[in-house]
Amino acid sequence: MVFKLFLLTILVSCASVRKGEHRLEIKKANFPEEINLSSLENSDFKNIQKIKFTKMSSVDQGFLVNQLYMKGVDLKEQGDLKKAVIVFELLNEIVPFDESIRNNLIVSYIRSGSLEKAEVFLLGIINNGSKDNVPYKLILAGLQSAKGDLKQSKKTYLDILEYEPSNEEACVFLAKTYQGEGNIKKGTNLLEKCVSSDKRNANLIFYLGQSLLLEGKEKAADKKFKKVLSLDPAYYQAVIARSLIREKKGKLKESLRILRKFLNDVDRENFSILTRVTQIMFELSMVKEISPYLEEMLRQDPENLNLKVRLGIIYSENNKYNEAINIFKSILEKVPDSDRVLYYLGALYQQTNKASEAISYYSKIPPTSSLYFDSNLQLGFLLRQEAVSKNKMDESIDQINSLLSKIPSDHEESYKLKKELNFYKAYISFDFEKIDEALDTINLNYKEDELNTDQKFFLASLHEKKKNYKQAIDIMLGVIEKDPKNAHALNFVGYVMLENGGGLQNAYEYIKKAIKIEPNDAFIRDSLGWYFFKVGDFERALKEVKQAWDNEKKDVVITKHLAIIHQKLNNDNQAKKYFIEALKNCQKQAEKIDIIKSMDQRLIKRLPASIRPIVP
Repeated sequence: MVFKLFLLTILVSCASVRKGEHRLEIKKANFPEEINLSSLENSDFKNIQKIKFTKMSSVDQGFLVNQLYMKGVDLKEQGDLKKAVIVFELLNEIVPFDESIRNNLIVSYIRSGSLEKAEVFLLGIINNGSKDNVPYKLILAGLQSAKGDLKQSKKTYLDILEYEPSNEEACVFLAKTYQGEGNIKKGTNLLEKCVSSDKRNANLIFYLGQSLLLEGKEKAADKKFKKVLSLDPAYYQAVIARSLIREKKGKLKESLRILRKFLNDVDRENFSILTRVTQIMFELSMVKEISPYLEEMLRQDPENLNLKVRLGIIYSENNKYNEAINIFKSILEKVPDSDRVLYYLGALYQQTNKASEAISYYSKIPPTSSLYFDSNLQLGFLLRQEAVSKNKMDESIDQINSLLSKIPSDHEESYKLKKELNFYKAYISFDFEKIDEALDTINLNYKEDELNTDQKFFLASLHEKKKNYKQAIDIMLGVIEKDPKNAHALNFVGYVMLENGGGLQNAYEYIKKAIKIEPNDAFIRDSLGWYFFKVGDFERALKEVKQAWDNEKKDVVITKHLAIIHQKLNNDNQAKKYFIEALKNCQKQAEKIDIIKSMDQRLIKRLPASIRPIVP
């Protein structure tokens, strides 16, 4: 209701500008008597002024009329509508039929909420004037609609169409009213009739296209939208309508082509079209092409933080990390406490191997954030990396202990988070070959049933390195009991048995089950090959391990196995090649020593001195 009144007052105000301009151009003169505004509310004000008017000369009458007119306009614009109504009612009585006065009185009635008075006044003008008084009928129809008198409003609009068959406001209002009543076809028929009276009215043709869409006649609607664009190529709403027809059919690329053509040929800065283009590109994962469109949108709306975030994400996905970092930093200046932006910056610095900066941003995310848990996991991961790269085991463990101490005891995920961070301490101990310390950390902070599958794998591998083979196997058998198709658990058990006296046949049974589940897994394929090596089938062993190596060329154990098999087959050049490759990929001295112990003396002597470890 309020919105309709707002539109109505705009319409009437525009009418007052179009007609009666001479009133606004008359300059204020030195009147013999100024009007006392305080007297306006006096019940005799109008009678006094009318009597005064009749006794004046024609010149003084003109002065009085213009003084009253300017006072009325001033009161209306200042929002003193009650007094404005009094002034314009007086003017209408002493200067009847003046359109500018009439329009100002109508506006004052409507703005003051006197809709009934406005309607009566309009009907009086219409009934006493020309039958085709369309401008006032339009105002009346709008007023009736605002009052909720839809039946009378429709009647007035139909009356307007008798005199102006293509009147746009009447056509569109009635068509939408019919559609709202469920009679879409009647709305379409009306619009077709209106268009036949004005075949070059792009607006009417557009609304006809929309009505046809409501009927489900997409092809006919599309033709109307094309017609609109032939009349007005800049009519972007028709472009969007054509695009949406194709979107609903799943033809996103065709939809995108229509939108991009408009940008290229007509208006490359149209924000609505740019918005549709970027949305479709996101759906099509066109991350390499979307940046220019988002950049243009951001140029037009530089304070739009959502746009900045989207562009920052696209930059990062296109590996434009510096651009992404700069844009997220600019967002952070506006919202310095944004946990999401802090997280993005942490992730970007982590992606670019700038661990200290990543740690700084992740550390600023507060416990109240939904990203607090994950940011602390990333911190644990980064601190583990820092421990290895900077050879500072104790320092990194101390930093994790500091993180643990800052977790609020009442945080809903405090228990789980502490468990995760403690595991990073165990990882760091393992990285520095402190197996006992890693085991102690786990045993101190966990019960076995609290560990997830990955953590159980890690614990089993620690026991395997300590030659606690039974414990290692038992842990993995527990995993298999819960998940019989866990190929990696089956492979782990089989390989440990294979290497440590668990029985070749028993080992083979576990490996066979694993290879059946994951036939292309390099590590399981290596275990199978190593089984064949153990039973003396070296050719088959070579085939299986070579296949594994082709998929995991950096793995030290697989490469070592391949070298050993070639060594057994007296393929010295191939054996030397793979032993050297394995030594190059070793991260720890213990791994190098293990490889050297697997080599024949004749091959050790042929190794380059730069990679030959000192064997104790």
